[in-house]
Amino acid sequence: MKSGPKEPLQAHISLTSQSDEISVMWTSAEVKGPSVCYYIKPANGTATYTSISATNVTSAQRYIPSGIHYKAIIKKIPAGATVVYQVGSAVDGWSDDKQFVMPNLKSRDPSSFFVFGDLGTWVTATNGTGVPGRSLGTISRVADDLAKGDRNYQAVLHVGDLSYADSVGYIWEQFHSLIEPVASKIPYLVSVGNHEYCYLTSTKAVDISGETKSFFPAASFAKASSNGECGVPTATRFSVPDNSNNVFWYSFNSGLTHQVVVSSEHDFFDGSRLRKWLEANLAAVDRTEHPWVIVHGHRPMYVSMESSFAYTAIFRAAVEPVLNKYNVDIFSGHTHAYERTQPVYNETVQVGSDGNALGTAHIMIGSAGKELDTDAWVNTTWSAKQLRTYGYGRLHVENASHALFEYVLNSDASVADSVCGLSRTTSGVVALNVNHFFVFEIKHTDNEMDISPHAKCDAS
Repeated sequence: MKSGPKEPLQAHISLTSQSDEISVMWTSAEVKGPSVCYYIKPANGTATYTSISATNVTSAQRYIPSGIHYKAIIKKIPAGATVVYQVGSAVDGWSDDKQFVMPNLKSRDPSSFFVFGDLGTWVTATNGTGVPGRSLGTISRVADDLAKGDRNYQAVLHVGDLSYADSVGYIWEQFHSLIEPVASKIPYLVSVGNHEYCYLTSTKAVDISGETKSFFPAASFAKASSNGECGVPTATRFSVPDNSNNVFWYSFNSGLTHQVVVSSEHDFFDGSRLRKWLEANLAAVDRTEHPWVIVHGHRPMYVSMESSFAYTAIFRAAVEPVLNKYNVDIFSGHTHAYERTQPVYNETVQVGSDGNALGTAHIMIGSAGKELDTDAWVNTTWSAKQLRTYGYGRLHVENASHALFEYVLNSDASVADSVCGLSRTTSGVVALNVNHFFVFEIKHTDNEMDISPHAKCDAS
């Protein structure tokens, strides 16, 4: 490091529970007077720097000291303002200039989001040559999209399995270094996956998420993939809106969307803390203000691979009725591939005679970096698109009635799958329609099975 252990690194920003705030986090050794020094770029005239003191929480992890994770909150930021900032200390040194544009979280204008899961820290190409197709490819493509400035991107939504550190501390350092070119410029929101969290088995320790019992509802849940992290590094390293249970479950409003982040690693059965919160949260959404309700959880409910059938059946039986009741749409990861379903409920396609969706659309994007799964695809009636390629998602919410989702390949930045969502109102609720304005094509190759409509979305 050019400045030694006190050099401020790993800057990343996130939303808070207030629509005019941004939290900033970074890591270094202990310094004197840690703070964020920033100014809001004026249209003309001279800018004035402001300094905000930071709090810190240490996080001991295996093999190396993690340093100190600092957090500061910049408040009262005008929507749309460009904020230039540095992190560090006046005594021990500052980072280079970084900047972000404050998202207008209350606007009904078009807004966009990046979505992916299972990133890790793999920086090599898929075949050792050419464009890096794995973790670095995902972050590089997202950074390119941000730099274009042609869309109003408001957040990155990382749906679990973040670094794959599994208690090896230096991998977390690599992960933060990898995502910093993006995470320092746009709010980076995370959910926990099986590689971030598993229940404590010791009766002498306190679970950081507040749980008091183990939760392994099926053999496929039983592997302690986080290797003892138990959610501690994730909860310490990331900031999220403070309206529920830290990184484990929370929600936020962004434009026309209400976004709900849940943990698939916690007890999700009826009567559990998570289940009670989820039902209350969904019931309280004002669908006139937020017609698009999106749920993010790491494990999918629908996967067309036989090895996943056991746990998806348990997950569906417990949670699907709640999500179907409130007409939400779902992003997940876990399986290292891409799959999008038709509107579905209880493994049955749900589309009305008018083409409107009567079920939930599930989009699994577990293909951001971890090696791709090789299990064979199984023919199902509800699957619309299956891809075994590295990539990420872009969700464009055009207005209260139309949204466009795109799956983008890391290899060449092409759109490999796209679907237009058309909202419909029934007793005041809105669902995603993926069967409007489409032409069906059927094709099959070794890497993909396509039985899906290709979007022709007219948001006028």
